[in-house]
Parts: sequence; structure tokens; C-alpha cells
Amino acid sequence: MRRTVEEELIRVTEAWDRAMVSNDPDAIGLFMAADWTIIGTDGSLGDRAGFLESVRSGELTHGVMETHDPSIRVYGDAAVVIARGVSGGRYRGEPFH
Repeated sequence: MRRTVEEELIRVTEAWDRAMVSNDPDAIGLFMAADWTIIGTDGSLGDRAGFLESVRSGELTHGVMETHDPSIRVYGDAAVVIARGVSGGRYRGEPFH
């Protein structure tokens, strides 16, 4: 049975969540584009290499990563997934959620 684009994208978001909780930088990196960027709670910008190094060193760990209520919009060969997310773990020894 062939999956719809929406079903495949939900599968990918679930796999991303599992990779993050595995705290395996190689698995996480498979989901990240070379120019991936994260914006911290303080507005700071981080890149793919820095994020993966934080995971690799143990400075950043995740015990929870959940995607809720995804809304998927397909535009030809591109798609956008908008969802609520929950993440929690430790960063530099401090818990976050």
C-alpha cells in the first residue's frame, strides 16, 4: 500500500522525535539540512554542527520529544509541517521542558 505524502511526513516527524530521544547525533543528523538553524529561548542562533556537538558531548540530552497536532501543507514538490512540540531533557546540567 502506498502512503500519502501526509502519512509519510507524519512518519518522518515521529522518527525525528525518536532520534532526538535516542540522543544519537548521527541519527539526529540524518534529519537535518546542512544549513539547519535553531533559535534558542534567549533568541540566540545555533547551527547544525554546534547542536550535534552538544548532543555528542552529552551537554544536551533529551528525555522527551513529542510532536502534536501536525498540520501539513503540500505545495507541489515541497511541504510544510506545522505542529506543537514538547521537548525536555538537560542542557549544561540544567533541566528544561
